[in-house]
Amino acid sequence: MKKLALTALAAAALLALPSLASAQSTATGSIGATATVSTVLDFGTSPGIDFGQVTPGTTSASVSGYIPFTRNVGVSFTLPDGATTGRLTRAGGTETLQPAFSACGVGTTNSTISSAFTACGGSGITSASVVGTLAAPTAGPTSEFVIFTGTVAVPTAAVPGTYAGTIKIMATAN
Repeated sequence: MKKLALTALAAAALLALPSLASAQSTATGSIGATATVSTVLDFGTSPGIDFGQVTPGTTSASVSGYIPFTRNVGVSFTLPDGATTGRLTRAGGTETLQPAFSACGVGTTNSTISSAFTACGGSGITSASVVGTLAAPTAGPTSEFVIFTGTVAVPTAAVPGTYAGTIKIMATAN
């Protein structure tokens, strides 16, 4: 009887082992995963705008300049210098020339505007005036060009010298 009880106990233990083993052979764990997609909003280097040598009392030829621009978001453009956008000041002096920009905006090439700004500076434009808005690109970062085309009129009494300035453009993700 004792032998039979030990045999039954051993058989029961053997039957219990597989169920214990299978209960311990499965485990669940988790690792948190995150990703942050960066905003791409970057101006490149501009070759500038050169109005060339202009004789007093005349207006320069119309010229264009551009700055490369890369983005992956929608954007609003403003001209922080507003009415004085691109103003040129004589080196070593205080005399200025104000270019007149006949066209400005964004294009897929550095010479053709496909999305024109509502204004290129001048009267009524403030640092908060949004002059252009673009929707987010649908296929990742896109490379474009912000383009300005204009002339500069040189008064007859203009002081000779080299005049230089900057067109400031601000792009804000929207």
